[in-house]
Amino acid sequence: MGVVSAQVVGTAQIHAPAVILQNNTGILTLIRVSVTGGNGTVAVTGPQTVASSTTQSASVAAEYAAKYLNVNFNNYNFNYVIVGNDANVSGPSAGAAMTLLAISALSGKSLLNNFTITGTVSSDGGVGAVGGVYDKVGAAKASNMRFVLVPAVPQSSLEEELYVLVQDAYDIPLVQVVNISSAWNYATSMPSILPGASYTFYTDYMVGSLPNAQLACSNACNQQGLSSLANFTIGITRAAIENLSRESGFYNTSTQLSREVAQSTSIISRGYIYVGSNFAFLTYIDTFYMLNHATDFTKGLDTLNAVQSYCSAITPGKLTNLNYEYVLGGELRQYWASYTLNNTVNNYNVSSIDTDEILTNLRSVGTANAWCRAANFMYQTAANISGTPVAESQSLKNVAAAKLDQASQYPGMYLNTAELAYKQGNYALSMLASAYASSFAPVPSTSVTALISDATRLANNSTYGAWATQFANEALFYVYEAQLTTDPTTALSYATTAYQTALLASQISNDTRIIQENLVNTSATTTIPVVTTTIPAGTTFPVELQAGTLVLIIVLLVISVMLLAVVLGLLVVLIRAQAKQNKRATRRAR
Repeated sequence: MGVVSAQVVGTAQIHAPAVILQNNTGILTLIRVSVTGGNGTVAVTGPQTVASSTTQSASVAAEYAAKYLNVNFNNYNFNYVIVGNDANVSGPSAGAAMTLLAISALSGKSLLNNFTITGTVSSDGGVGAVGGVYDKVGAAKASNMRFVLVPAVPQSSLEEELYVLVQDAYDIPLVQVVNISSAWNYATSMPSILPGASYTFYTDYMVGSLPNAQLACSNACNQQGLSSLANFTIGITRAAIENLSRESGFYNTSTQLSREVAQSTSIISRGYIYVGSNFAFLTYIDTFYMLNHATDFTKGLDTLNAVQSYCSAITPGKLTNLNYEYVLGGELRQYWASYTLNNTVNNYNVSSIDTDEILTNLRSVGTANAWCRAANFMYQTAANISGTPVAESQSLKNVAAAKLDQASQYPGMYLNTAELAYKQGNYALSMLASAYASSFAPVPSTSVTALISDATRLANNSTYGAWATQFANEALFYVYEAQLTTDPTTALSYATTAYQTALLASQISNDTRIIQENLVNTSATTTIPVVTTTIPAGTTFPVELQAGTLVLIIVLLVISVMLLAVVLGLLVVLIRAQAKQNKRATRRAR
C-alpha cells in the first residue's frame, strides 16, 4: 500500500535552456520540482501549454530518478513547474534537467547553481541528443553560467565539431555526458578543470617516414596543372585560417588548422599532390564553417545565394585533346556543387530552422564553394593549355550507359551527377562520375594484408592520365600509412581507404584512356573515331543494345556485298571494252 501523505519530501530547482522557435532566440528558464508523498503522479505546470512530449519526458525523468536512488516511484508525486507563464513548452530536451531535479529533491543533495544542461533522458538513464545547442549555449553565456552539460556525441563527428564551434564562439565549456550518473557528478561537484568539448582536426600522417611518390603517367599528360591546383588550394585555405585566427576564442582551432595545412604542404612536396591538396580542401571547409559561426537565418541565406550565383556563373572552356582532363575535372566538381546547393536550398527553406541547422547547411555551402573555386581554377588551367579543339564521340554513349548501370547500386551524389550528365549528353563526364560511385563497392576483405596487396596491385596499373596517376599515388600513400601505424583499427581504416582509392584510380585510368581515344577533331568532320572499350567482367548490356549491334553488323555485311558486286560488274565492263579496242587496233595494223 502506497504512502498517501502530501508531506513534502524535497524541492529543487535548475536552470534549463530553451529556444523560442519563432526567432531562434535562446532563453534560460527556471524549472522547479516539489516531491511529496503520493502514488506516482507526475505533473508539469506553469506555461500556457505543455506538449505531451514534455509531460512524457517528465514521467521518464521521475521514474528513472527513483530507480537511480533505489526507492519506490509509486510512493511519491512529482510536481514540475516551469517558470514563464506566457510560454508554450514542447519537446523532450529538458528530460535530463528534470531527472537531476528529481534526484536532488529525493536525495536532499543540492545542485550547483552555475551550470545548465540540455538533453533527453531514456528509461535507462541515457542522455540523448537535442537540437538548438548554439542558441541554448548563447543563453547560458548571457546568464553567466559557468559550464553547460550536453549529450555525448561520437568523436570526430559533425556534432562534435559543432560543439567546439559553439564552445569557442561563446568561450564557455561544453561538457559531454553519456548518462545521468555522469551528469549528476558534474551537477553536484564541479571539478577544478572542466573537460570541455574537443575536436581533433589534426591527424599525424607520419610524413617524415613516407617514401616519395613513385608512380608517373604512362601516357603524355599534364600534371603541372594539378600542382598549380594544389598551391591554389593551400593559398585559399591559409587565407581563411588567417581570418579565423582574428576571431575571439578560436585560437586553439586556428592553431590546429594551421598545422593541418603545413602537413598538407609537406605531403605535396613528397609528390602526393592530390592527397595534400585534398587535405587542404577539407581544412578549408572546416575553416569556412567556423568563420560563419555567428550567422543568422537571413545572413545565412545571403551566403547561400552568393555561392549559388558564383557557381552558376563559371563555365567550362573549349575542350582540346590536351586539356580535356581539366575541363572534365572542373565540370565534375561543378556538378557536385550544384547537387549540394540544391539539397541545401531545400533544407534551408523549411518552416522552422534553428541556428544549429543554419550552421550545418552553411557547412554544405562551404563545401560547394570550395568545389566551385576548384572548378573555376581548373577551367582557367584548361584555357592555358593549347591543343586541337575536340568533341567527345557519340560512341561513348553505350560505354557510359554500361558504367551507369554498374554504379546504380551505389546511390548518392556521385550517381545523381552521373545520371544528370548522361541525360545532358555529357557521356565522358557521366563515365567519370559513375567511377566515383562504384568506388564505394564493398571491400573484398577485412584483412589488412589482403587489402594492401590488392590496393598496391591496382594502383601500379592505374596510371593513364593525370588524375588516375594521382589517385594511384594516393592509394599507395594510405598503404604506407597502414604499414606504419601500430594501431590495428587505424591500420584497417587506412587499408580500406587504400583499396577504395586504388579501385577509383583503376576505373579513372581505364575511362581516361577510352575518353582520350574517342575525342573527335572538330575541324575534321570526316574523322571516324575508333572506340576501344574495356568493360569490367560480368557487366551485362541491355538486350536492346545487343540486338541493335547484331542488326548493324548484318546491314554492314549486306552493303559490303553489294558494293563488291558493283565493283566486279564495272571491272567486267572495262575488260570487255578493252578487248574490243585491242581487236580494232590489230585490224588497222594489218
